[in-house]
Amino acid sequence: MKISLDDHISNNRIDAYEIGLFRVNGEQYFHSLIITPDGSIEEWSPNSVINLATQHMDQLVQLKPEIILLGTGSYQVFPTPEILEPVYDAGIGIEIMDTGAASRSFNLLAAEGRKIAAGLILIQE
Repeated sequence: MKISLDDHISNNRIDAYEIGLFRVNGEQYFHSLIITPDGSIEEWSPNSVINLATQHMDQLVQLKPEIILLGTGSYQVFPTPEILEPVYDAGIGIEIMDTGAASRSFNLLAAEGRKIAAGLILIQE
């Protein structure tokens, strides 16, 4: 699905997402991502919620965002509380949703100037 916003103040914008692909700032990515509005775009190793572990959440916590957006692929799937423990311990808010919704939310919150970090699992199906 193509996404576009008229105004944004962040350096990073998710232009599109689809099966096997993200397009961010016009560049294509074929893997899961960690993305912040003004930071780098990093490859993220989990390819499904089943592969999500506490160290993946630690990667997001280390960015010290106000809110973490977790995109869980094609469907909203809630990880176990143990996996989310680093987020809870840090007192950071987390929103869990399918990757499409997380991508759209990222753009909206980034445009508002919010300090967010998104962990987006690539849509596989």
